[in-house]
Amino acid sequence: MEKRENKRGMAWGIVLVVFGLAALTDMFGVFNDWAKVGVMALGGVAILGLFLTDRSDWVVLIPAYVLLAVAAIASIALLDILQGDVLAATVLGLVALPFVAVYLFKPKENWWALIPAWVLFSIGLMVLLIGMGVLRDGIIPLYVLSSIGLPFLVVYLTNRENWWALIPAYVMFSIGIMVALIDARVLNDFAIPAYVMFTIAIPFFVVYFSNRSHWWALIPAGIMSVIGLAFFAGTDLAAYVIPAALLIVGAWLLLRSFGKRNE
Repeated sequence: MEKRENKRGMAWGIVLVVFGLAALTDMFGVFNDWAKVGVMALGGVAILGLFLTDRSDWVVLIPAYVLLAVAAIASIALLDILQGDVLAATVLGLVALPFVAVYLFKPKENWWALIPAWVLFSIGLMVLLIGMGVLRDGIIPLYVLSSIGLPFLVVYLTNRENWWALIPAYVMFSIGIMVALIDARVLNDFAIPAYVMFTIAIPFFVVYFSNRSHWWALIPAGIMSVIGLAFFAGTDLAAYVIPAALLIVGAWLLLRSFGKRNE
């Protein structure tokens, strides 16, 4: 244990020394930018060699990755290979990779690493899509909130015991859709609070229909639905939807009654 702690201390010590030297040389102008990149790369390789002496301590790879990633990003910037949005997306992708590695090392135990990895990759993709003009206006918050909600949904689907993950997933998707609909002017005036009330009511209905013994869920579901209907009645769409809904429900009840009578 003590040997492992010493190795980690050496690794982070190398990182601090390298960054310290880079800062000093930048102040006094001793070396050019490529020399700094070389020092960072050598520091990363040195730590990588330290890891190879005992591969069981994977934590040592983190400081090695930090130095090598910074050296790679600096090289890309100096060579002017990537610019603007593409460079920013590349940086975010490099930051996300360690979390992917942590997850792949022990998927069942390190499921949490998927969340920051996905968020970082999603933001990087968003930067690219905005730069290309694919994402704009109300679609941007929908994309961001959906990207945050999706990892929670994956966490639930991979292990149904993590039911709690459905809560943030549902909240993110619901808010994202609402923002997009408001921007598209589908939701306005009383339709907005109606949407909110129905969105709150749906999870309670799901709780009840998934287990009828949870009858209490019908109370908040019913209250939210009534409030939602009251708001919805004040919208222009209600003039068409409410009569149509009454006709459909009435026809269904009549058909059901005739069916039972013929039996």
